[in-house]
Amino acid sequence: MTINQYISEIRVNLPKDYPNIDDRTLLKLLNEFRSVYIKNTLNQNDAFVPREFMQKVLGLEMDIVSQKEIPFITDNSRILRSKIKIPERVNLTHRELVYRIWDSKILGEDFNFINPEQAKYAGNGKMNVKEVFAFFYDDYLYIKLKRENPNINLINFVSIELILENPEDMIPLEYDDYFDFKDYDYPMTTVAWSYVKSSILQNGLQVINSTEMNSFGNIDFYIFYKKVFDGKLQRPMFFKILSLLFLKIKKELYEGNIVKLPYGLGSYFIEKYKPSIKKNAKGEYYIKSNKSMDFKATKELWEKNPKLKAKKQRVFYDNKHTDGYQHKLSRTTFTSSFLQKIYNFKPARTFSLDLAQVIFKDPYREFITR
Repeated sequence: MTINQYISEIRVNLPKDYPNIDDRTLLKLLNEFRSVYIKNTLNQNDAFVPREFMQKVLGLEMDIVSQKEIPFITDNSRILRSKIKIPERVNLTHRELVYRIWDSKILGEDFNFINPEQAKYAGNGKMNVKEVFAFFYDDYLYIKLKRENPNINLINFVSIELILENPEDMIPLEYDDYFDFKDYDYPMTTVAWSYVKSSILQNGLQVINSTEMNSFGNIDFYIFYKKVFDGKLQRPMFFKILSLLFLKIKKELYEGNIVKLPYGLGSYFIEKYKPSIKKNAKGEYYIKSNKSMDFKATKELWEKNPKLKAKKQRVFYDNKHTDGYQHKLSRTTFTSSFLQKIYNFKPARTFSLDLAQVIFKDPYREFITR
């Protein structure tokens, strides 16, 4: 079924007391509950992953990059990186839902999909020296192969079959327009649709009223541009302009500058702060600020000491490289209380990841300290 067909079926079954909901909101509900279903049903080591959930990115262009881009790989390998970042994949507790990665031009076996930790040593054995390995790092797709591989100069375009957190993220990669995307088959199984449809009808209003459901991204901007302004720009150029604008804003923020938005929407800046540890009346220590949790170290601690796991004892980053300081995106107050109630800005996950890289390379960069 296509997105339009799913939306039509939802609309037909909506209760009479349901408020008027546009197609865009119904599609957000569809994406939201699809993601919930996938994580709930596939979060098991032996769970079968239906191909109906998968989407294909065909002909993804790759570039050769220096090994300096991947500091944890020190052997003599050729490294290729996708020209663009791959949208957020569905991540389970134990795996990433990538079905296969293969060369778009060379017919043969699929690449070996591994995690960054495995990439350190992949291809160093006698039996796998001629194999090709693929992994994600900082949302880019990387290909690693040894110099002995006969196809070392032939891999230029790669295809992926995977499950995306939001199927719409495929639009900049595979579709000419948002409106074309709505006429293509939506990646979902019949069983999942039964759950999603029931969830939308029963819990849709509660989700619609949440902050996340009232958020807008690039695709929403493009739809607004086309419908309200009768925009003539095609999707690729529109997204390119948006990307250049956001890159400019990000660059200013990373350089420690204050970015002022128009129409009284406030000013944004990177804030440098130090989380504080307090002691309560029972003599127990707790972290007052949002100190970042070290998931890997916490997991290792819990495996060694189940009692600490039962107490939910966690390990946090000490940020020694920045003298204990952390960084976050902050803003000044809005010019009106009305804007304060209805508007907020939350950058994509890649913003924090890129900021972490900037600080890692320059730990003492000057930012506003409160």
